[in-house]
Amino acid sequence: MKQQSTADLSYERRKELNRLEKEISRLEEHKNDIEKQFASPDLSPERINELARQLAEVKSDREDKELRWM
Repeated sequence: MKQQSTADLSYERRKELNRLEKEISRLEEHKNDIEKQFASPDLSPERINELARQLAEVKSDREDKELRWM
């Protein structure tokens, strides 16, 4: 198996960081959209539970990606 050079690893790492930044930004937008939906006075209890589940999932996914980004 061919060993990658340091330059290749740096390039791959930069690529991953750029991808992670985009994903983190997308997840932040999704989180903001979910939070805006909570402001609706017409939410059913079922919808509140669904939004809470989605919000927890998005936050967890974002935290995972932020840790990988560091």
